[in-house]
Amino acid sequence: MTEFLKGGVIFDIDDMLFDTTACVEKSWRTLGAKYGVDVDELIKHVHKRSTINIVKEFFPDNCKTDAFAEKFDKNLVKATNRYHAVPGAYRAMDALGLGAWGIVTSSSKA
Repeated sequence: MTEFLKGGVIFDIDDMLFDTTACVEKSWRTLGAKYGVDVDELIKHVHKRSTINIVKEFFPDNCKTDAFAEKFDKNLVKATNRYHAVPGAYRAMDALGLGAWGIVTSSSKA
């Protein structure tokens, strides 16, 4: 029998707590254009996927490395000052109280 921990909520940070869409898409468009990638097609596939998998599918062979993906992720993390909280996000976390919620993401450890 499987047991589950009760009494908490897990939020996906991307678009559940913070509106990351514009920032993420701008970053991918900029990188894609630099490497000659069809950015309109790329944008259709960048959400809820790991950076390395996106790079392996869309970018030239010389980019298909963990180091390349990690550098992109680190730059994306630096751009988080452009994220905006989703309406009601802070209120929801406050209502739950400390220790009653956690955050998950499909992003890397960057």
